[in-house]
Amino acid sequence: MNKKGIILFLTLLLGGTSMSACKCTTFSLNDETERATTIFLGILQEQAENKMIFHLIKLYKGESTSNVEFQIIQSNSSCYKQRKFKVGEMLIVFTEEEGIHNCSRTKNIEFNSDFDDLEKLNPNAKIYDQEKYNLIEQHKSQIQKLLLNCGLDNFSTLNSSEIEFLIQYLNSDKANKDFENVNVLFVTGSGGSQISDKTEYFKSVKSYNLS
Repeated sequence: MNKKGIILFLTLLLGGTSMSACKCTTFSLNDETERATTIFLGILQEQAENKMIFHLIKLYKGESTSNVEFQIIQSNSSCYKQRKFKVGEMLIVFTEEEGIHNCSRTKNIEFNSDFDDLEKLNPNAKIYDQEKYNLIEQHKSQIQKLLLNCGLDNFSTLNSSEIEFLIQYLNSDKANKDFENVNVLFVTGSGGSQISDKTEYFKSVKSYNLS
């Protein structure tokens, strides 16, 4: 019986983004930290035309007038109008005077290398929701344990840890069984221009997610 095959178009999930409406310059985390008026970890509760309300978990830079929520009023400028997030999404947020810039490093905390760097740069940052913050640390520990068992061979099929990790890493709605006994080809690079083997791919992922 022929095994099923699947091609995974993969990219390392790092900080930063690119939006076509504005000419974006890639800033380092240190540069973006200097530019930002506030940096915080929060859960998006509401998103309207020009307003976002977050449940505040941890504040790395700036001030908050509430221990419960953080409200951002967006400018009408096109460079502050295109960022759309999902309600309930947990994000590391970088704001400027006019709001969240389209090109800022604001993104989901999941596999976001900025989280560890901000933790190191701001060891005394105030925590507003200890319970949810603890859950982040627990989840991170679970992911790191999975990664220890990933990329240990170059078989075309995936072991159970690799399957479980990739489903979370790719935010996939597929079930574990969909990846079992499947030949996998790892395609990386800009526009899927590079074929990578499994060991090299997970070596790269580990460099950003294991500290």
